[in-house]
Amino acid sequence: MNSQQNIRQEIGMGSEQQTNCSPIVETSATYYIDVVALMADSQYKQFFRNVKMKTNCNGNILIASVCEGLKEQGFNTAGMGVSYYSPKEQLYVFAGKAPIGPEKDGISIYNLWGKWLTLKFRRMQTTLEEPLQDNAATNSNQEMPRYSGSDNHATIDPPPTETPDPIGGSLESEAANNPQNTNSPIIEQQVDRNWRWDLKERIIGPVVEKVYEWREIYNMMQDEHDNEESFSLSKAAEIVGMSKEAIDYYSYRIFLGKSFGFNFSKHKDDKFAVLCTFVNRISIIEELLVEKRQLLDLHNFNALYTDNNVLREIYTASRDKVEKELNNLLKLKFYTLAEEDSESDLESSEEDKLDFYVTEHPPA
Repeated sequence: MNSQQNIRQEIGMGSEQQTNCSPIVETSATYYIDVVALMADSQYKQFFRNVKMKTNCNGNILIASVCEGLKEQGFNTAGMGVSYYSPKEQLYVFAGKAPIGPEKDGISIYNLWGKWLTLKFRRMQTTLEEPLQDNAATNSNQEMPRYSGSDNHATIDPPPTETPDPIGGSLESEAANNPQNTNSPIIEQQVDRNWRWDLKERIIGPVVEKVYEWREIYNMMQDEHDNEESFSLSKAAEIVGMSKEAIDYYSYRIFLGKSFGFNFSKHKDDKFAVLCTFVNRISIIEELLVEKRQLLDLHNFNALYTDNNVLREIYTASRDKVEKELNNLLKLKFYTLAEEDSESDLESSEEDKLDFYVTEHPPA
């Protein structure tokens, strides 16, 4: 289990498949939504109003029921691949091939934007060409409407038709407890993992001294030559007996550690892996905080602009759940930082040694 999964468990976040049935809606409850249908291999798009939609006991939308509702209105989806547009991720997520089986069906209700659901259909076999032509022959010139305030929805642009269909949702950053796989979401993987793990075995205190010495030599040589002669960071690294790659690895993580509030004095005799673990943990928490704030805004918007009372209750319940997870994340961040003792006992001269993040090519 990786670090992000551990953090999700600590704040009470779990998969939708593991949640209990919501008391708000009954199994196979039926509602009506508006659907924008796109064809992936053409500019064809069509808008359908009052499409029948069913939800399961968790309040998740059953895509199969939406496809059935489209079929009732003359849009044939049989045998086609179906992707839905996620407003949160701003991309299309592959749901399956129609008809979608019940064991694979069910997407979160917050993939609706108010009452709108955008679906993209893709031909899966050559034998489906005839149904696709039948669909394209009906209202082929009909344009996708803009979501306007006159219909109790905020004005937004429709999703781009050229967006690809990735399988699965967002690409979540991995930060495993395995010592050979502790990458931070904001740190580029620039070196071999085994080599990187060797660097983590070194002690924090001597590493800080070494990198500080490297920075001092570089600055001293720059002053001596008055910038008339080039003196690279690599040459400075050679003088202190470390490779430029190792210097980059250490200096960037020390820079992040100081930015996040790591207590270098407390951990000066610990392995560098302790600092890496701290940086990874805070980075993941920050990433999840951004995700939860975006979800909270989306739920607030949907609850405000939907004209369906049952959907409003679902959005409100989802908003309350996300708000609770957000508060748990903030508490987790607070306790993680509290363990580092905010009041550092470093002397000013030692504190200055941490202000050495110098590089010719800063990481992206």
